[in-house]
Amino acid sequence: MTKNLTPALRELADAIDKLADLVEQQRSLDAVEPARQLSIIKERFKSITTSQDTVDSWKAKYKRGYLKNWLKNKSIIPAQATPSLKSNQYVAETAGYLAEHFEYLAEFYQRLKYGQSQRRNFTFRGKKDSLPYIRKWCTMLKSNRLIDASVDKENEVYVDIAELAEATGFINGYWLEIYLRAVISSLLKNNPGKIESFDVLSQVQLLKYDGKFTEFDLLLMLNNEVYWFECKSGDIGRYYQLFNDHRQMLQLGLGNAIAVIPEPNVHMLANFKNKSGMQCFDATALEEQLYYLFFNTQ
Repeated sequence: MTKNLTPALRELADAIDKLADLVEQQRSLDAVEPARQLSIIKERFKSITTSQDTVDSWKAKYKRGYLKNWLKNKSIIPAQATPSLKSNQYVAETAGYLAEHFEYLAEFYQRLKYGQSQRRNFTFRGKKDSLPYIRKWCTMLKSNRLIDASVDKENEVYVDIAELAEATGFINGYWLEIYLRAVISSLLKNNPGKIESFDVLSQVQLLKYDGKFTEFDLLLMLNNEVYWFECKSGDIGRYYQLFNDHRQMLQLGLGNAIAVIPEPNVHMLANFKNKSGMQCFDATALEEQLYYLFFNTQ
């Protein structure tokens, strides 16, 4: 650059240089998992090229406001809710990887959860068959800033905990809710012929008839049937009675009230049914279970 550039031009030149650096950084991140990046690009291209007829068809099926009116008819006021299943696609993939490989990641996940709660970095010694899954998941966590860093050693992985609130929420259990929304979204998109109407409310804050607030993870109306979902990844014994109260408040039966947990657990399945009046699904087979729930009678 010449020395007689105006200050404004110099600032522009500096901005271009910084942009170039950011592009190079992104290329480095993309190179970590090129196949993963390519699959996401393909999915986004598909969504961009969706025909107008398909878009119009989905708009006709989307009955926005149905669930809010349904709640109001039960004297329940929705104070705040997100009328969407959307989430960051990269983060959803990270949640999905944990769900689909929980058998290999469970022990590491519990250690990560403890480390996050204590804001303490740690070294984890993994089993030989689990380490490839742990290292891959750490790469995904790093790319989404859910951990600050990880260092691979021969039989160990060192993890540098992230301080971001988003990281704490995800690791403490929000990942399961993200995964649930992603699976439901996929089922809706892939089965348009089975869907006549739908509405959705995520992260629902409700004002009950007694003036107290409570929260639900997800409400879904599909073909005029209302489903309520709660996701729990940790100790849930103290929630059984609360969930039973919520189910009665919503006036939903066993087939329409579903708790989602990370992996199969016969003891929890029995407790949810007997103490909360809810079905219990596990993340490792969530898509199959939801497909049967939504479409088995059609």
